[in-house]
Amino acid sequence: MEEVQGFSVVRAASHVGGTGVVVQAKAQARVQRGQVVALYPGLLYLPFQPIFLQSVGNSFVFRCIDGVHVDGNDRRISRAAFRSCVGRDRVGHLTLADTSWLTPHPVNPLNVGQYVNNRTAGRPSNVAYQEVTVRPGEVALEDRHLLPNLWYSPPADVPVADLPFRLVALVATRDVAPGEELFSDYFTVVH
Repeated sequence: MEEVQGFSVVRAASHVGGTGVVVQAKAQARVQRGQVVALYPGLLYLPFQPIFLQSVGNSFVFRCIDGVHVDGNDRRISRAAFRSCVGRDRVGHLTLADTSWLTPHPVNPLNVGQYVNNRTAGRPSNVAYQEVTVRPGEVALEDRHLLPNLWYSPPADVPVADLPFRLVALVATRDVAPGEELFSDYFTVVH
């Protein structure tokens, strides 16, 4: 990622406690306003699908504007459900989602967006959420293993390779310097 974009992002100790996401970059490189800096990984639930058990004690559930929920928890029942759905939704030998975000070292370094903390007094937001619906054919099936989202329960009458799916990208709202932690406003989504 650093070779292509000039920067990468990693999970690290947060300035507000717990885990956060920090920008790493080569000398003089910085994240430019408008660049995608992370993706919010997880299992996708339609508004009418039950998510109660997964949501108990889970601060990683993101609610999209249209009511779709993204469960970005990499532990407990959420982790098991995601791994199960990835195993279920294969197209031949191809997997349709990245499971490495469930580990400390994701293959796609963008897949750490669930660890971006909310802004605080003195630490304003520098990224915003951008919801994107990815239509069939917009991402080659061979590349889907790099993306961190998959439907919990797809319609039975539609092949999984033909389903659109949701990505939630975190986009820089200003230039971000190396070493800076990413902060969002949990209630702001860019259209």
